[in-house]
Amino acid sequence: MENINKLYESNPEFRESRLKSLFSDYSSLKESNPEGYNANINVWKNFLSLVLSSQYELTFNYNSLQKDLIYKKNSTIFKPEGLFIALNEMLNSDKSIIFSSQIEYFKKEEANNSNIFSIIRAIIFGVESLDIRKKKYINQSLIFVSKIDKYSQKVNSHLTQLLKHGPINVKHLQNVLSTQNFKINEDDLVITLSYLCQDYKGLNIADGVIYVDDLKEENNNNENDKEKVDIDVLKHISDLNYTIYKLNLYNDEKLKEISKIDESIKQSLKNNNKITAKSQLKLKKTIEFQVKKTLSSLENLNLLKVTVEDAQNNLLISKVWKDNSNVLKFLNENTTKTNLDDNFDVLYDEIQTTNMISEKLGQNLVSFDDEEINQQLSDLEASISKNEEENKKNLEVDEVRKKLDSLKIPDNELKTISKQQEDNENKYNKKIAIFSE
Repeated sequence: MENINKLYESNPEFRESRLKSLFSDYSSLKESNPEGYNANINVWKNFLSLVLSSQYELTFNYNSLQKDLIYKKNSTIFKPEGLFIALNEMLNSDKSIIFSSQIEYFKKEEANNSNIFSIIRAIIFGVESLDIRKKKYINQSLIFVSKIDKYSQKVNSHLTQLLKHGPINVKHLQNVLSTQNFKINEDDLVITLSYLCQDYKGLNIADGVIYVDDLKEENNNNENDKEKVDIDVLKHISDLNYTIYKLNLYNDEKLKEISKIDESIKQSLKNNNKITAKSQLKLKKTIEFQVKKTLSSLENLNLLKVTVEDAQNNLLISKVWKDNSNVLKFLNENTTKTNLDDNFDVLYDEIQTTNMISEKLGQNLVSFDDEEINQQLSDLEASISKNEEENKKNLEVDEVRKKLDSLKIPDNELKTISKQQEDNENKYNKKIAIFSE
């Protein structure tokens, strides 16, 4: 944990003039000075939010927190005597802190507390207020809700991909998270997974094994029919997955090591240091042999995994067959208890009756003269044909008119031609007049 003194000193709220009030049991101010009381609570709530989100691991308790938050200034030691006031507020009103024992049901309780019956009950009987100083709470683990929200998001981002390959154990997930620069101890990881179970459909954790139970949601309301998951089998598969993962990591590291040795061998040869190069080459050969053995083991483990998964599928299929054969047997037994022949006779009679009623209801209520109907149809056909012929002729006439219009010379061009003809005539007349003279 970072030096708590630095956090106090960098916070302007913890100035010297306010230290005595902030570190005292200021609960008496609630009646005598409500503004001062609320100001102190807000300072501590903001400070605790900062400390809990950045300085602590996921869980903490009141006793240890109170000791950690002691402020040493010069020769004076300030112990946060009123720390419980802000914590109780965060626990009861804000719900920003919860007990780790509530983690599996926290979101469900939040939903229940918001329904109308809970509100009415709270109005009538009041809301139960927890006091962190009580003996049964003082050493209980607490969790800062916004922190576990962030933790669950980080865990979920890797968990979904891992579970595609089957069940995994907690250590496997913890190792993967550490490679992504997310350090979390095993206990905190289990708590985070329990919190995540509320949103992740079918997610389960038991005996250190994380798995998805597709039947969990379907059978939640019927405990008698709930499918029992064989945890021992899942544990073996999760251990197998973890071993495969670790061997792959080992191989990756060794291949990087071989690559570095290659560079060293080349450098030694450039420096004409053959003895060192020879030693490095032997080391490289040894590591390559280790990698080869590991690859062989990986191949066998993957084959074993496929075989185990195949056996699991066989078990599921056999269960489905058994269940469905029992259902069919039950249905057939109940069906044959009735008199089938009588049932078929009654059914046949009722079908015949239905057909007879349908025929009667479908009979024509008015009779028609077929010759008259045919004549009317013939007249209609002739009329339609005549209209089509007339329309066709009109279209042809319109088409001819359009073509003639397109051949016409525009008026402005006619005027130009007319003027040219007039000029030519005038010139011709002038010439004749000259010759006549």
